[in-house]
Amino acid sequence: MIRILAIVAALAGLAAAIALDAPTPGGSPAASATFASDPRTLPAVCPGAQTIPVGDIQSGDAELDSGSDEVDFTVLPEGGEVIDGGASFEGVGMSLERIGTGDIAGLAGMACAPTSRDQWLVGGSTELGASARLVLSNPADTSVRAEVALHTPVGAVEGVTSVVIGPGSQRVVLLEAIEPEMPAVAAHITAGGLGVSAAIQDSRLEGFTPAGSDWVTASALGEALAVPVPAESDGDGGATLTLIAPDGAQVDLAMATDQGELTWIGESALTLEPGVLTEIPVPQAGPGTVLIDSSAPVAAASRVRVGRDAAAAGEGVQAFDFAWSGSQARADARERAVIVPPGEVSLQVHADAAGTVDFDADGEAVTVTVEEGGSAIAPLDLEAGVRLSSTAEATWSLVVTDDPGFLTSIEPVSVELSSVDTTVTVGG
Repeated sequence: MIRILAIVAALAGLAAAIALDAPTPGGSPAASATFASDPRTLPAVCPGAQTIPVGDIQSGDAELDSGSDEVDFTVLPEGGEVIDGGASFEGVGMSLERIGTGDIAGLAGMACAPTSRDQWLVGGSTELGASARLVLSNPADTSVRAEVALHTPVGAVEGVTSVVIGPGSQRVVLLEAIEPEMPAVAAHITAGGLGVSAAIQDSRLEGFTPAGSDWVTASALGEALAVPVPAESDGDGGATLTLIAPDGAQVDLAMATDQGELTWIGESALTLEPGVLTEIPVPQAGPGTVLIDSSAPVAAASRVRVGRDAAAAGEGVQAFDFAWSGSQARADARERAVIVPPGEVSLQVHADAAGTVDFDADGEAVTVTVEEGGSAIAPLDLEAGVRLSSTAEATWSLVVTDDPGFLTSIEPVSVELSSVDTTVTVGG
């Protein structure tokens, strides 16, 4: 009898506990609690080698083949954890790929992208002859779900694409399969857990002629931004600026070069409609930085296109390469870093105030002098694999060039410790 009473009492207590923690009838919220993790460096992933999105054509004729035998792919530092075709680092890493011929000929570089729960990737196209290949990487030991919301010049695409990425793996989403025939796209990616690492491979053809390939990485969302433009713009399609304001905004634009801040030639005051992508040409100027002041948060990126010879496609054939550069916060004083790639590298810097901007190159001091409101670009004489970092309130990036006219830009990433908040809700 005592045993029976004890069992009844235990069951009654369990029922009371369940009733206390579980959602009540009628939809009342359940008990929840939020926990903060210890500060840590977020893992970062380089997505791996580029691929030809629609298949590799092998004809035996170098002028017709879509692939290339001239591929030089570098990931630094060595020893990263393998994530499918990519590599994961606790800190900072870099990938640089030179493809000499074929459909995706070009130079594509990026700093390995830290995981994030909420990020904007501004760049890419789904028009005929273009492909936007989104690579989502999950370096964690548990699966994570990511949702991809696509935005275009005609507004947000209805619905979201939900993707589950297994532990230590990658998933690829072709954005042209979600919304084809768009000259410009931006992806808003949200995820649980530690988030995901994301990058878009933007590859383009003009007819049968290679027109470049590069990685699009996350752009900062803010009201005072700077966007590097790593090569000369001819004011007629050589460089474009793409902007998106999730809730709409009024923005003012200016251009800074080594000659100081220039007047924006054309319409410098824009009204951005909520969720609608806006793409405008960058005025004619040398390498520099677009300055953005906005009434509400925006994200932006520049794409600068350069011409080159394509000997494999025939004498005198004009091909192209291009580089994407994402927006950076102008008052960002967090420690940010990048690994110096091999090849011909320059350091591009913008600061609102005149003076020197200091960098640390594995203990060696590097300084760049910037005129007030200006943007400077200086050759960088450092060995490949050196970690370059700065805590200055400046916008900076690495510009990498190679023959015959290849170009890419690599922006730094934050390497400061971060704490991740996790909310736990009791279910029924």
